[in-house]
Amino acid sequence: MKHAKKITGVDKIYAVIGGLHLIDASEEKIEKSIEALREVEWVFAGHCTGFEGLRRIANVMGDRFGQIHSGVITHLPVKGDSPPVSTIPTAVRDLNRSYLE
Repeated sequence: MKHAKKITGVDKIYAVIGGLHLIDASEEKIEKSIEALREVEWVFAGHCTGFEGLRRIANVMGDRFGQIHSGVITHLPVKGDSPPVSTIPTAVRDLNRSYLE
């Protein structure tokens, strides 16, 4: 997050979208990553985040989390509008919610 802010010159990151490469990360790296992600509005993470990373980020972010994969199209709203809309199958959406349990 610090690097993104530095190279873009912005004060706040609105969304993080992509693989977070936490699949083989240490506990410390996962914790630091989650702490940094708390400050963004939305997190959409891919498979290389790893199941444990996805589960833990989903638990922290709640409805501000989504899992991405090939074929997912996510429309991010203008700040202040309704939440993002993803065109994903219901089964995948239910899987995302299952991380919260």
